[in-house]
Amino acid sequence: EYISLDVEMGFIKGQEDVMTLEAALLRHIIATVEKDCAHELQLLNAVNPVLPEQVPAWKLSEVHEILFENGLCEADHRGEDDLAPEEERAICKYAYDKYGSDFVFVTHFPSEHRAFYAMDDPEDPSLTLSFDLLMRGLEITSGGQRIHKEADYREKMLRRGMNPDAFHFYLDTFKNGMPPHGGFAIGLERITAWYDTFPANYNSQIQAMYMQNYRVAGGLYYCTIANDSIGYIYCSSFSSGFSNSNIYWIFTAFKDCKGLIIDVRNNGGGDLTNVYKLASPFFTDDRLVGYWQHKTGPGHTDFSELEELHADASLVGSKWLRPTVVLCNRRSYSATNSFVNMMRYADHVLLVGGTSGGGGGMPMSYEMPCGWSVRFSSVRMYDADKKDIEEGIEPDVKVTMVSTDQDDIIEKAIEIIKMKAEK
Repeated sequence: EYISLDVEMGFIKGQEDVMTLEAALLRHIIATVEKDCAHELQLLNAVNPVLPEQVPAWKLSEVHEILFENGLCEADHRGEDDLAPEEERAICKYAYDKYGSDFVFVTHFPSEHRAFYAMDDPEDPSLTLSFDLLMRGLEITSGGQRIHKEADYREKMLRRGMNPDAFHFYLDTFKNGMPPHGGFAIGLERITAWYDTFPANYNSQIQAMYMQNYRVAGGLYYCTIANDSIGYIYCSSFSSGFSNSNIYWIFTAFKDCKGLIIDVRNNGGGDLTNVYKLASPFFTDDRLVGYWQHKTGPGHTDFSELEELHADASLVGSKWLRPTVVLCNRRSYSATNSFVNMMRYADHVLLVGGTSGGGGGMPMSYEMPCGWSVRFSSVRMYDADKKDIEEGIEPDVKVTMVSTDQDDIIEKAIEIIKMKAEK
């Protein structure tokens, strides 16, 4: 089960208002846990994170420059559309050493790699008024200012090749006016991960051992592993986009590989259009992969009839029909849960790791007369057998990480691909 701590606030002056509110909320959570749960913290041998009054904040481009100029990363990431895993760790260490903060805000991500509802920066429309909040080397939340005018939504959707009429149930919210607003979402698991000692089935430091000499194609990180015999792609967020040519060049780099691993562990979701694009190369026909239904009224069961969801094989011309393994864990949720569901209907694909996180559907936000905001998922998601997938998807092969010197889930995926390639 995936529980999200979602906040939407109206009448903001900018994304800084949202960042200030989130910092205050997390500061309250940390202080309350320290006050009321001292015994539990001691049992878990956990140390509360440090969140100062002034949280360090840099634009994405500034983070790239800081890390390059100080020689804090092995690779030069300047000009990239997102943060590499080693950058997330490095900028958090830099912020702690210089400012005594376990938290870092990173802002102004490229518009083409953020969700369609993100507000573009009026001073530079190629960037968005959006942010990620990192803690101890891990992205724990995303947020920013949203578009609040229907005309702006329609214009951006058309630029992205989307059909605004297909989202009428979403756009109708804005017909009668909506104040400037923004918000953020924190997965409850990401907060409790500060304190718990349960296995996460993912370790970025161990993952880095496999990602030697990796390259970046849009929002995808890729390299070859297992003596260059298997291709490996890591997708950390579906908020970061990629082009058809990105996929073509990745597959070209893997032309001599026996199989492919797609790792979506700790991917908290993002844009469903990117989900469909990444899944497209693994289908040769438009295959039924699920159903959805959207809210039609105030009643608990007021939903539309089920509408079919199909994988679109035509989105990407490049195809991959060799053995493929998708890695997932409990932190693979929201749009990523939809990707995991879709991929299990592709030929030559297996799911390995842990149960995905569930979640999904398009969020809707309303402001109540008292000033409170309510946000909920307006869509129910189902698999091709009409089974609800909101509580996650079981893998074909369940693996729990227990080793400290290797990634047991990646190693299992390598084993599976080699076995299939030998048949």
